[in-house]
Formats: sequence, C-alpha cells, structure tokens
Amino acid sequence: MVATLLAIGLCGTATAAQNLQDFFGLPFVLPTIGKLRADNQKVTCTKIVSKLPAVCSDASYAAQCVSGTCGCINYTCTNTGGTASNGSGTLEMGFDFANGPTLGLTPDCYPIFGVYTAAAGKKDKIPEETNFAGVACDPLSGQVAQINGGWQLVDFSTPPVSNGAGGTLTGTLNLGTSALKLTLKGETF
Repeated sequence: MVATLLAIGLCGTATAAQNLQDFFGLPFVLPTIGKLRADNQKVTCTKIVSKLPAVCSDASYAAQCVSGTCGCINYTCTNTGGTASNGSGTLEMGFDFANGPTLGLTPDCYPIFGVYTAAAGKKDKIPEETNFAGVACDPLSGQVAQINGGWQLVDFSTPPVSNGAGGTLTGTLNLGTSALKLTLKGETF
C-alpha cells in the first residue's frame, strides 16, 4: 500500500501507460488494433551490393547518422515466412560508429537503422517495406557481430495485415564472409 501511495504521489495516477509516448506524458493517438497474428520472418543476405564508410545517402530510414562517423551496407537477400512469404528483397543498413557507449572505442555496440524491402509476390502485390532499429555489437572473439533490436512493417498490401506489424529483431553479421542473417519475430495487427 505504501508503494502504491508513493507511486501515485510521484506519478499523479496509478493507471498503466498505453504505450511509450503515454509513459512519458506525450500526446499520442491510440491506434485501432485488430486481431493479433504471429508474424515471423527470416532474412538471409549473402550478396553485398555496396559497403561504404559513410551515411546511407538515399534519405531512407537507414540514413540516420548523428555522430557523422557512419557506415552503410546494401544487400540483395532472400526471405522466408512473414507476411511477404518466401521471396527476395533488398536491405540497407546504416551504422553510427561514434555514437555507442564507448563513443567509438572497440569493442562497442553501435546504433543501427535499416530498411528491408521484400519484392512483390503472390500475397503482397506491392513491395513490402520493413524498418528496423537496434544495435550491432563488435564480437568479443571470432568474426560474428550480434544484432538486436525491433522492427515495424511500414508499407504493405497483404489482406491479413490491417494496421501493421512489429516485433523483435535478432541476427548476426559475419565480418569474414559479410553474410547477414536476421530473424524478425512479432505480430500483425
């Protein structure tokens, strides 16, 4: 009871926040959420189109570089599962190297921003775009960097998806072979 009174005194109310914006007291519009369905997808990228020591320059979600010391990598990929089903796509991922906890000293974890665009297919008649953000961490041993973050489906026409999809992102980037593997787990709504 003392904890509840303390929480009410500090926060003003004892109601739970609806989302992160609400948690911080910022204005928001609560979206209508339909029936939730599992949405799990694997993206495998083995063919590098380009790898540059610069910010991604196409004004996409991946083109975020607060520190000015960045990298951008582009791939052609294959995907399985998810709302796009099996097929191919393109991926662009930006790395912000001087914006991690150690500000550029290695080993470190670096903010990443990316866009995966699945090609149009049987289910989705237009390309399906998924934005993601997270961190990529230098390997402590070996050549495999770990990736963790979240994703949000932002452009789609698949009928089972009414308002979008989102969830968690995990993966690896092999620094020796340049192979990138991502697993997206979440729900459509």
